Amino acid sequence: MDNGWHARPFDWRDLFLVKRLQTQGQVLDYERAKVDGVAPLRDAIHAYLLLGAGSRHTLVLPKAGAFVQYIYHKDSKRVRLTYLSPTPTHPDAVNHWVDLLEQLTAIVGAHGIQHIVAEASHDGPEIEALQRAGFGILTRQLLLCRVTQPAQEDLAPLSGLRPWRPTDDWGLRLLYANTVPQLAQQIEVPIEDALSPSHWPKRLVLEQGGELTACLVARQGRSGNALRLLLHPQADVYVEALIHHGLSILTDGDPRPVYCRIRRYESWLQAPLEANGFEPVVRTALLVKHTTARVQAPKPHLVPLVEVRPKMTTPVAHTRLSRSTGTDHK
Repeated sequence: MDNGWHARPFDWRDLFLVKRLQTQGQVLDYERAKVDGVAPLRDAIHAYLLLGAGSRHTLVLPKAGAFVQYIYHKDSKRVRLTYLSPTPTHPDAVNHWVDLLEQLTAIVGAHGIQHIVAEASHDGPEIEALQRAGFGILTRQLLLCRVTQPAQEDLAPLSGLRPWRPTDDWGLRLLYANTVPQLAQQIEVPIEDALSPSHWPKRLVLEQGGELTACLVARQGRSGNALRLLLHPQADVYVEALIHHGLSILTDGDPRPVYCRIRRYESWLQAPLEANGFEPVVRTALLVKHTTARVQAPKPHLVPLVEVRPKMTTPVAHTRLSRSTGTDHK
């Protein structure tokens, strides 16, 4: 029997609770909040009407007066926290966070979820609350914003830049494997899902010498626009041109701000972004909690071919690449 101290999925009984608390909580996914806005009650009702078939979910702890929202994509091994209320500004709220997150861990872990990911301001009270609930810092992030949009101008053509094709997924995986640290790759969703056309409808790739050296994706949300750049460090000579092309596909008559998130291992992108009008908005930490213990299994004699990741070679055809920029992999 539900005594109110057990977390449960949102239903009609929780309407007034979520409505009252939706302005007292903490965003845990900053780029999404800036681009799509924050509307916890709307998201909770929408998910309820879909009978849990959507990707967004709300878990409520009635007696504590707390709720958490998260995103889960089918067949994924991770969930991404987006919002948790109330803000942990006093000990009771911190205890409720810990209790709710522990119950969430048990629920999603029972369904095969291995990782819970959240983002928190680097100097906010939510980091301590998340760490008390078993989260550890994976990496640091910086969210930048360009408020004023550039005047439309004729762009110089960039050889090898073209629209993304479904056959590019393998090349995208190779680019990702040679750009992102291994630990982050283990936590993240597969790159072809993270940069899927359904979420990032505007997609360009840069192909040099038969290999992808960059992927540029963009999308327009309710409150703003987002730009994401995956670029091999040795192809840094293209970064300025790629940023210009990214802005051009977003700012055609759209006056809303453009946001771009970079992680610590991409910190070399900060300078060219700032040179093109972007300014830092918030510094955050990406945290993760593992729901299941890792077991070291013996390696089989035969390794499936799909698990073999060929090493991407430095692109040399039709271009001259500058020196490596020394990407920070801390």
